[in-house]
Amino acid sequence: MGKKSKKTIVAPATPAMVQPFAEPRTKKKGLISDTTCLGLRRTTWQGTYNLLEVEGPQITEIEATSDSTRKSEGTLKDLANSFLHSLAAREQMLPYTDVVKWAIEDIPITDRTFCTVDGRIFGSFQPESLRQMYHLPKLEKKYNKEYLEKFARENEIESAPIRDWRQNPSKHKHECSGKYSVDSLSSPYCYVGIMMCRLWRLHDSVSFTIEMVPLMESACNSEVMYWATILSDKLATAVLEFKSKISVTERIIPPFYYSAYILDTLCFNSEFPILGWRWTPQESTHIHIYHRKLWKSDYKHHLYQIGNGFMFPIHLSIFYKPAPKISYQVGIDLISIGRWFGVENFTYVRIFGSQANPHVLPLYIPDKLLAREIAYQITSEGVTMTLKNKKKQVWPSFPLKLVSLPYMITNMQRRKRVK
Repeated sequence: MGKKSKKTIVAPATPAMVQPFAEPRTKKKGLISDTTCLGLRRTTWQGTYNLLEVEGPQITEIEATSDSTRKSEGTLKDLANSFLHSLAAREQMLPYTDVVKWAIEDIPITDRTFCTVDGRIFGSFQPESLRQMYHLPKLEKKYNKEYLEKFARENEIESAPIRDWRQNPSKHKHECSGKYSVDSLSSPYCYVGIMMCRLWRLHDSVSFTIEMVPLMESACNSEVMYWATILSDKLATAVLEFKSKISVTERIIPPFYYSAYILDTLCFNSEFPILGWRWTPQESTHIHIYHRKLWKSDYKHHLYQIGNGFMFPIHLSIFYKPAPKISYQVGIDLISIGRWFGVENFTYVRIFGSQANPHVLPLYIPDKLLAREIAYQITSEGVTMTLKNKKKQVWPSFPLKLVSLPYMITNMQRRKRVK
């Protein structure tokens, strides 16, 4: 491939983050989590964003020359120039079941926009809206059928570019499998691999598929693709699949790995006075950096502000009625074991037979927080805990262990002989 020289057009003034990018990885996946960075050791989504942002991404114009170079000479600067990290290297948000499910399920969605009950547009995940939220440049290269056909002509085997990206060939699977290990790639290709997994709504970034390779090569060559359109299309498909599969009566809740983007959409150009938020496309920071209190790593410290200053205002703005203090499904389950009580500024729960003092909870109680409160009241005080504190135990102890059947028969035969 020809060597590319970059002609700078403009450099956006986006401040670099100062948080360290190496953080312990998490193993959570499934319903309550968003996509996680499991492909690289000690790497998080926000850490990947920080790593690339310090490279000072710029809008560049790519010009090919006759000089040849190996693709493995790509740098973090080249990847930063593609602006892929602006929307793909996202921090995890609040637990999905508590904050996002009701939005997808209850808010009317028309033409990729969230609407209020009176038809007013509240949020949008149309390409242009996503481009504004994440400050993506207008100089873009479209990812369409013609682009894929051109890539296929230049690469008879679609995975051919990966051969020069590999750092650890032993972890690289055979081409016929169609999947490749992200951990087998050298920098910066490993980072673009995990970001492709993000766009493809995978629950982790351990491996990438062959269909992602054209986009990975473009990003590593500093090409500014039409990332907003790609994300918008993926979001639309994921939302439609979720709405068609969910069943409240049968308690079927399919996994959804785009919760962070749904929250970004709902926060887009909205006011939350208690939290001090008022984000507009003219802000210098990307929207996902602006509302840090919703990040999964920090939300526990701001739970009361989020419950009282985020959930209630956003629900009232859309439906013109206060948000329910607990979810509908949890309310049904709680009837059999206890009751919840709501006052002007807080909520509390009492479990039948529990002597524990209840905690003061926010006006909106996430399912996860309510489950912890129920567990606390059941186990903190009572007969079991009293005996445990005195180093005693309830008799008989559970679970009961039974000896194997052959041993029991042999033992009975021995007793008969003794007699």
